[in-house]
Amino acid sequence: MNKRFLLRAHFDTCNQLVAELQEALKNAELEFCHYYLLPKIKEEAHHSPPTNIEVQPFKEMEALNLCLTAYNDWFKQPRFSGKLLTRHPAVIGIKGVDPKIEALILAINAEKHAFKQIVLSEKTKDARFELVHSAIPNLITLAFYRQLFFEKRPAYSLRFTWMHKHSIQHLNVKQALAFLQNNQSQKPLITEDKAAWNVMLEKEKQRIINLGDDHKLRIRRPIRVSPQVNVRFSASDRYHVSAALPFILFNAEQTEKVGQLKNYAKKADARQKKSRYLIERLFLETP
Repeated sequence: MNKRFLLRAHFDTCNQLVAELQEALKNAELEFCHYYLLPKIKEEAHHSPPTNIEVQPFKEMEALNLCLTAYNDWFKQPRFSGKLLTRHPAVIGIKGVDPKIEALILAINAEKHAFKQIVLSEKTKDARFELVHSAIPNLITLAFYRQLFFEKRPAYSLRFTWMHKHSIQHLNVKQALAFLQNNQSQKPLITEDKAAWNVMLEKEKQRIINLGDDHKLRIRRPIRVSPQVNVRFSASDRYHVSAALPFILFNAEQTEKVGQLKNYAKKADARQKKSRYLIERLFLETP
C-alpha cells in the first residue's frame, strides 16, 4: 500500500484520538494540574544553547488548557525553529485510575509508533523528509513521534529537573580525517570566512595524521538541556522520563510530594574544562 496514504491514515487516526483524549481530560476528576511554559526558540537562535531559561508556571484550569494544546503541537510555526522542539513540561494529576484515558494514551502511542516505523523504512534522510512532508506538510516529525507517558502506581513523589546529556561518538584516525573532510565541504561553523575555515581544518587534519594510525579520538557533543519528570515510589524504586509532553499521573491523591520546575541556569562542566578540543565547535577531542 502507498506509504504516503498510510502515513496520512495514521496521522488522521492519531489526531482524532488526541481530540478524544483532550475531551476526556477536560471531564476527568483532577487532583491538580501544573504546566511550565518555556520560551520558544527563534529560527536564528537554534545554534546557540541557552545559559538561562526562564520558566513561567501555571496551575489548575490555565495549566490544563495549555496541557491540552501541547498534545497536538506538531507543526512548524513561522519565525520559530523547527529543528529544536518546543517542550511542554507539565503534570496532570487524576484521582484514581481512568480506564478510558489510559486506553486513549496507549492507542495514541501505538499510532505514533506505526507512523514512525513507516518513515524509518525509507533508507535515506532525504527520502524520509520527502515522504513525511508530502503527506503532512509542515509537520515536525520528531514532535509527532513523542510518546505520552503516564503512571498508574501510587507514587510517593513527582519532581521536575533539568537533564544534561552528551552525544559521544568514538573514531579512529581514518574516521576523524573523513569527519574533517566532510566538514570542509560544509558551511563554516565558527567563522564566516570560508578560506580561514579551510586553513583551520587543514591544520587539524595534519595534527590528526601525526597522532598515529592506532590513536583513538571521540566527539563528545553537548545536547541542549531539557526538562524531565522524576517519579519516585521508594529510595530504590524510581525512574525518570522526558518532560517533552505533559505527564499523566493516576492515583494523584496518594502522591505525597509534587515538585516544581525551576528556572535553568547553566553551571560549569568540570569535564569540559579537562577536554582538549581539536576544533572547539566540532567537539572533536583526544581522550
